[in-house]
Amino acid sequence: MPNPIRYLLGRLRGAVDDRRRASRYNARVSFSISILEVEAVDINTRPPLTLVGRTRNVSESGLGLVVPSLNLGTGHLNDGDSALRLLLDLSGERIEIHVIPVRSYPLDESERDAGFFIGVKITHMSDAAHARYTGFLRSLRSKQ
Repeated sequence: MPNPIRYLLGRLRGAVDDRRRASRYNARVSFSISILEVEAVDINTRPPLTLVGRTRNVSESGLGLVVPSLNLGTGHLNDGDSALRLLLDLSGERIEIHVIPVRSYPLDESERDAGFFIGVKITHMSDAAHARYTGFLRSLRSKQ
């Protein structure tokens, strides 16, 4: 069961104090997410477990993700010590983004989405992925 105080703080954070530095854009983009393994991958090792979801919003520094579960195998997507590998589908092209969770809470039944919300901070992406991602953000900015 989630910590009730953490849940309430997560829900009220936007109403009380918006600490975001980058503009957020509403966007529903499909992605798959897995826990980033630090050790080198052996050829005989099983591929990492993945979970599929959709973004709720995106920005230059982070994303709001909606996932059906916070559990992935024996790991947890909302563990603050976990690095996550996000494969974001941008118009048929997948870009890899490394992120860390900064907050999470269950979505209630009155919300349009079902499952859990995870706010993540971008920690790394390749130059090519960064160029593609900023181009995507520019296209969202021009639609507003």
